[in-house]
Parts: sequence; C-alpha cells; structure tokens
Amino acid sequence: MTITDNHTGGSVVPGPGPASVHGLAATSASGDAESDAEAWPPAWAVTIRAQTNVALSRPKPRAGVECFEVTEDGRTRWVLRHSPTSKYLRIGALEREAWDAFDGS
Repeated sequence: MTITDNHTGGSVVPGPGPASVHGLAATSASGDAESDAEAWPPAWAVTIRAQTNVALSRPKPRAGVECFEVTEDGRTRWVLRHSPTSKYLRIGALEREAWDAFDGS
C-alpha cells in the first residue's frame, strides 16, 4: 500500500491503513481503497485512542498516596506521601485544588 498526497499525486510514505487526514489518501496495490477501509483502524489504535481521550479520562489518586496538611512559619501547605515507597511531595494551594479534583468522577 502506498499513501499518496491528494494535492500533488506523489507518493508520500509507504505504510498501512488509510490516511485521509491532512489531505492524504491510501490505496492498495489494486487501487481499491474500499477493501482496505475494513481493516482500519486496527484494534490497538482504538484501545490507545480510548485510553488517551481526555474527555473520557477520570483521574483519581494513586493507591497508597495520602495528603495531609502541614503548617510551617504560619504558612499552610500540603504534603503528598506515597506510603509504599515513603516518597513525599510538598504542594501549595493550587496543587491541592487540583489534587482534590482527582476524585475519579
């Protein structure tokens, strides 16, 4: 299969699957784009697309991470602690707001 540029008609990149995005079209050796469309997109591409779709993403805290408040010199901050590794991260008010938003809903 060869991917051709619709604007110049020249070969751009050899590769699988249709590339109708950005003005590219794919044809098989026989020139039949319809028969190739049935195999596109591959299952792995659909899975990756679903996993990286921000609209479907529901972030939630990682298991074993705790957040607790610390006051130092009159300033309030928060500390995230990952219990299994005993790693810590000090965060401010804005980061705490973001952390609170990671509730999985």
